[in-house]
Amino acid sequence: MLGTQLFEGANKPDPSRMLVAGNRDPGRHKPHGGLWTSTYDPQIGSNWIDWCIAEEFRGPNFSCWLLEPDPTARVLTIDGPADLAKFKPYLTEYSFSTSDRILDYEAIGRDYDALHYTVDGARLGHMSAFGFHPLCITLNSVDAESTFWFRWMFTGVAELGVLRFGELTVS
Repeated sequence: MLGTQLFEGANKPDPSRMLVAGNRDPGRHKPHGGLWTSTYDPQIGSNWIDWCIAEEFRGPNFSCWLLEPDPTARVLTIDGPADLAKFKPYLTEYSFSTSDRILDYEAIGRDYDALHYTVDGARLGHMSAFGFHPLCITLNSVDAESTFWFRWMFTGVAELGVLRFGELTVS
């Protein structure tokens, strides 16, 4: 089961605001709609917030919300290379290349409520293609430990407000 999740955004996460999760332009390698979270850590906010600070992508102020996952949520977890075989039923051709494949998120969403990348699982896909893996899965853009929710599976939401994490440095 996933621990408390952190959502970063100005508006309260709400099931009525979630767009139906589905596939998008294959060049993006991420699903459309749904909701992205990252496991809450009181020291750094979350692994995703820590990544934002380190990469000078965003921050240091973040509007934060805590979400408690429903313990009945069906979660597909990717933690290491052996877990990539879980994707085999969900592969689709990548339109720009016949050697790479991307995930059919709509199909995953029929079987699971969420797709969770652990820290190690995120490292597998960040800015790379699994060209060395027999399945040839392209997961470019998984930047940090995170969970993509195909549907609302939370038992509670709490506002933390705007929090400051780390400091951006200017070179």
